[in-house]
Amino acid sequence: MKWNPMGTEFPIEKVKAAYKKARSYDHVRLGKEMLFVRRFLTVFYLPYEEIEKVHLYAGEAVASDYYTWQLVVRPKNGEERRFTVETEDHAMQLLDGLKKAYPSVPLGK
Repeated sequence: MKWNPMGTEFPIEKVKAAYKKARSYDHVRLGKEMLFVRRFLTVFYLPYEEIEKVHLYAGEAVASDYYTWQLVVRPKNGEERRFTVETEDHAMQLLDGLKKAYPSVPLGK
């Protein structure tokens, strides 16, 4: 896998160990110190304290009656990224898990 920092870069061995211990929510994992998002063979990671803002986005799917969900993460020193979340239930579980993992998470639009 390719490990891609969205903020501070950490030694790969530390990142891999934290990823293995992190709780999984589909493509997103929440660790003790950082958020991980897997997209194909790349894992993006960001320490919680470097999150400027995070929120969920529900967009209407093209030619369909359902919504697509995305986790939107804005690092303090980087560009905003959007990551797809499978279903609304998964999105809500992820949000609850994020609040528990990092109670002072900056939630917003």
